[in-house]
Amino acid sequence: MSHLINSVNVDENETLRDIFMFLLLTGVRKMNAQTMRWEDIIWERNEWRIPDTKNGEALTIPLSLKAIEILKNRDSRAKSRWVFPQENDPDKHIINLKRGWKRILERASLNLIRNDVLLGDWICEREKKLIFLKSEELYRELKRQAEKKKIEWPNDMMDIRIHDIQENFLVVTRR
Repeated sequence: MSHLINSVNVDENETLRDIFMFLLLTGVRKMNAQTMRWEDIIWERNEWRIPDTKNGEALTIPLSLKAIEILKNRDSRAKSRWVFPQENDPDKHIINLKRGWKRILERASLNLIRNDVLLGDWICEREKKLIFLKSEELYRELKRQAEKKKIEWPNDMMDIRIHDIQENFLVVTRR
């Protein structure tokens, strides 16, 4: 989880960084966060009222101080009714998170694998020759090189779906 959070925190796209962190902090459905509007935030009570959920009922979500901090930071510069607007068209809410999620997972996976007992040194040596690549490009290149040399690639984080955030959040909060 620390690799995932660190990867989210350093992402260059502020909107994606904020929405993924918000999802991690609240455990809400992706679509609810994507369609979040400023008018639905109840600042006085640190709550967010989702007027229309998947089951058709309204839902009120308590917001942590970190979630409120993200929202206040976005609110101070907001030019849209959407909390997470599209970059090129602020009249519409953000839609596609897949490319950004993949980039975050590649970066998190690379950080995880750097700690691998068997591959850590091999990766460090290769990284010195590939310093011009971004971390997500570096992940893909290192994996390609490992496959070419028939080096077994350890389990990484690439199979984590955005929906898994909600599922795991609910398991943790129900304990």
